[in-house]
Amino acid sequence: SDIYTGGTNARSWTSLKRRAILEPEPLGPREADLVRRIFSVLHANDPTLLTAWKVALSGGAIDVRRVQMLAYQLLPTRTELITPDQFLSLVFANPVTCTELQEIVGILQERSTLEPVPLPNAPAGWTLALHGRYSRTEILSAVGYLSPTARPLSDSGCLPLTEAMTEILFVTLDKSEGFDERVQYKDYAISPELFHWQTQNRAGPNNNSGRRYTESPVNGWKFQLFVREDRDAAYVAVGPVQLVSHEGDRPISITWRLDKPLTAELFRKFSVLRA
Repeated sequence: SDIYTGGTNARSWTSLKRRAILEPEPLGPREADLVRRIFSVLHANDPTLLTAWKVALSGGAIDVRRVQMLAYQLLPTRTELITPDQFLSLVFANPVTCTELQEIVGILQERSTLEPVPLPNAPAGWTLALHGRYSRTEILSAVGYLSPTARPLSDSGCLPLTEAMTEILFVTLDKSEGFDERVQYKDYAISPELFHWQTQNRAGPNNNSGRRYTESPVNGWKFQLFVREDRDAAYVAVGPVQLVSHEGDRPISITWRLDKPLTAELFRKFSVLRA
């Protein structure tokens, strides 16, 4: 992982070999765009996802949504629409990059200790694993919000998917950098089974935004929690949560019960960053 960096000085094994004139193969189309983003998949630990990537990169069967996750992770420009087939055609036109991606996926498979448990109570078609680590782009692709034909903007901490009656809660625990002081919500794990979360400032117990949470035992809405330590970390798919209690107004403080408890490691990480 020390080889891979992002940003303006992004590098990968292929780019390092190019600079050292150790790679004889000619540049492929958009090679620079692809290799500068390889660092962005190093968090992946979902065995089913990694297997789908490995098979597709080897020319095998295409798991459409999981390959879409990889496509938009490596090609992050929101105005660029691409299908899994088109993405793989681009990768195969870059044999050096394709080989590097295959090798990286193999390393990630060896490193992963995650059990391949599908995200509980998720709508049909979601390609996510319980306690898997994902970027926001990967999550949005996995749930179908991003697709080959649309990449709508989504930068809020909450994403209600009306058709599925499911809301995704994106939580960043350490908000010390990059967040407006007005949105310093107090989010943290109380125990392996309980999580304290604050709504956005506009949500109150007497408006539609707030009632979606406070009336969730009977209104049909479901909630899936994704948590990361800070802005540089990937989100962990914590899974479905159920309302235990709520108090306050704009924001509402909510205690959720996790359907699946946090592991000891995740609880340690998600509880110590309490504001």
